[in-house]
Amino acid sequence: MGAILEMIHSFVKNLPISLGVICLVVMHTSCNKIYQFCNQPIPLQCTDLDYGIKKSCETGSFCVGDQICERWWPMFNDSQLTSLVDRALGCNPTIEIAISRIRLANQEACLTHSALLPSITAMFDIFRHKTSQFASIPPPELGIFTETAIRAVNVSYELDLWMKNRKAYYAALDETQATVADAKETELVISTSLSQHYFMLQTALEQVAITKELLDTQNQLYTLLEQRFKNGIISEFNLYEVDSERMITLDLLEQYQNDVDIGLHAIASLVGGGINPECLCQPNASFNRLFPLPRTLPLDLIARRPDITAQKWRIEEMAYKIGVAQAAFYPSVNLLAFAGFTSILLHELFTDRASNIYGDVAIHLPIFEGGKLKANLGIAKERFEIAVGEYNERILSAVREVSDFLTMIITADRRLEAIDRGLKDAQAIYQLTYEKYKNGVDDYLSVLNAKQTVLLTKDLKVSIEGARLLAVVGLIRSIGGGYDERC
Repeated sequence: MGAILEMIHSFVKNLPISLGVICLVVMHTSCNKIYQFCNQPIPLQCTDLDYGIKKSCETGSFCVGDQICERWWPMFNDSQLTSLVDRALGCNPTIEIAISRIRLANQEACLTHSALLPSITAMFDIFRHKTSQFASIPPPELGIFTETAIRAVNVSYELDLWMKNRKAYYAALDETQATVADAKETELVISTSLSQHYFMLQTALEQVAITKELLDTQNQLYTLLEQRFKNGIISEFNLYEVDSERMITLDLLEQYQNDVDIGLHAIASLVGGGINPECLCQPNASFNRLFPLPRTLPLDLIARRPDITAQKWRIEEMAYKIGVAQAAFYPSVNLLAFAGFTSILLHELFTDRASNIYGDVAIHLPIFEGGKLKANLGIAKERFEIAVGEYNERILSAVREVSDFLTMIITADRRLEAIDRGLKDAQAIYQLTYEKYKNGVDDYLSVLNAKQTVLLTKDLKVSIEGARLLAVVGLIRSIGGGYDERC
């Protein structure tokens, strides 16, 4: 083993020379002009929502409260909806894909991290071969059959002088964080989409029931008018008018039934299949209270939107990748070492005479690569600008969505207040007309007309209530659905 120690000593003694060469290379490359970029884009801060939230709370549709919880769907007081959303989040293939992407990003980060560590490989090889006696002059002294054995350990390590590998690793970690936020965004999209389709199904089913009753009323009205027409009391114009309304109602019934079928298909798809429409109960979701707006929403909207959080991580990832591209302008330095035993005689393999050690410093210096390095840096810079642009776009979109859904809820509440008064008036007229009919003061035709007005008003109210539920879910989605990146 003395020979091995002597060779290690010689390698260490010459190490300052190698380091000196490295220093010269660094000094040389430090004078190289690296492609610089100006006018870097700046990520936006969240636009102030204080005024809009303050005005919304003054309308009576909202109140200032705590952030809604991440499992928000039980707030609609429908156990069937709660069960469906829970099932969708557990079985939907899109969720499984998002989880797989997180695992993939973790593995890619581990792969990138491996560049920061030395590479060590061991090799042991032994073989026996026959040598021709006529292959050389004089014939081989060791005889016709020769045994050869090699046992060695190879070590290589790249000095990360310019933080290229470390920045690549940090970029991979940021991508992992982005995929985690993407998974939360996927959960939010599925839960809100399922809730919206559920509310649309609820509205369509209620409208189907109302429209069937309306069609029955119009059929009775048509029968009465047809009898009057036959008796010569009215002209056929009145008959055609009622029949036209009846056909319109029949078409509306088909539309509502179509909405029911589409809603069932969407729910089955989001839940992951296996839903029997006949097993679903009548949806009975409601949200007849003030919506609690978080106190810190104007300041925390960025942190509460998973899509914005994911894009923020990707901005940081692209910034690190710019550093990786810049580091490519500098030389890469690799330390190589080899130690082991090599012998053509197996019984001499582990002796000092068979020992072998080797050390090397490999420097790769980019001098001319046809503009590839500048192009790579330009690509990294443009991707960074795209990431910042998409981030700013999502910020503006988030503010607009919150403002829009606040307005939609306020408008729906005002419309419901007006339609409630209108429905009470229509029902009062119907009751009075029915009493007059029972007392022989009015005919049944007036009763049917009054009932038709009540049913049309109910249909409008159901439509507004459905629009309000959809707006509430839209607002939940626009404020992040209870997500908080800091938790």
